[in-house]
Amino acid sequence: LEVLPGDLLESATAVGSGTESFTREDTAGIGVLTNGVFGGAGVDKPESASLGNNTITYTLPTPADLFSIALYTSWNSGRDGIDVTVSYATATDPLTFTQLADINYDSPFGDASWEPQDNPAAVVANYAVLTGSTGVLASNVAAIRFDFGPDAYGWAGYREIDVLAVPEPASLALAALGGLAMIRRRR
Repeated sequence: LEVLPGDLLESATAVGSGTESFTREDTAGIGVLTNGVFGGAGVDKPESASLGNNTITYTLPTPADLFSIALYTSWNSGRDGIDVTVSYATATDPLTFTQLADINYDSPFGDASWEPQDNPAAVVANYAVLTGSTGVLASNVAAIRFDFGPDAYGWAGYREIDVLAVPEPASLALAALGGLAMIRRRR
């Protein structure tokens, strides 16, 4: 899987809390979630954070209009589900979080309780991408909160979380001109 370039969380401040550790089974913790790397396939513990029954809040360096949010997991098919509620707070009301989405997806590939941990065929990678129907998920966002549910086995191995801003109008104009040039060239 390819992670999205331009992640706002790479420069954001993260605060984690909850009843579960972010480093279960020797996973690396929340720092890997914003490093821009999905990592190798499988149960690569140094490239994962164990998330379940905990919360991470990211404070953005400057408020932004959000374009998309992507979450990536990979583990055996018992710790690969995505169970998260995504909320945001605006710069004008930084203490009030508004729910943006509730994602609860588990892989249809079976139960890991019978699969050996070193079985590459048992490894599953999942991702979820949130986008706005008008191109904007939320405006003037100062903080983003992820409340992680317990998944099938108490926690899941998350690899990356990417949050992208709405492209600036100048960038959109350049992309449109590039698209017109390509159409013109095809003729």
